[in-house]
Amino acid sequence: MGVRLSVALSRNILGYCGDASLLHEDAAAAAQEVLLLGIGHPSLRDEIYAQLLRQFAGNPREESRGRVRELLRLCAGCFSPSDDMENMVEMFVREHGDRDTLVALHKTAFVGPRERPPTAQEVTRAVGRYLDAV
Repeated sequence: MGVRLSVALSRNILGYCGDASLLHEDAAAAAQEVLLLGIGHPSLRDEIYAQLLRQFAGNPREESRGRVRELLRLCAGCFSPSDDMENMVEMFVREHGDRDTLVALHKTAFVGPRERPPTAQEVTRAVGRYLDAV
């Protein structure tokens, strides 16, 4: 993985979670960039999941951990982790996620990854539905 991609990925995750300044105009665009990187670069998928799990585990802010859960759910609906990482991600989701994330993870593993990331509007709607349910 290139250093520039890794840094952009990290900045977008941190920005979406509210733990760093955003590289984009809003959080939905940051999430969309993470999803685009995962869809367009299969070799980055495990790195994305690892950074999300690490961001959750090392973060004392509940609001930020909630944003990690949102982004994890969005990623699970777009692409799967590798077979080597799948069990770790699923165990994390079972312990810290929600049923929708688990269903998305299983569905994506069965039908395959999305070809295009959700639009910023789709991201905003998906996150809004999640926040309304909490």
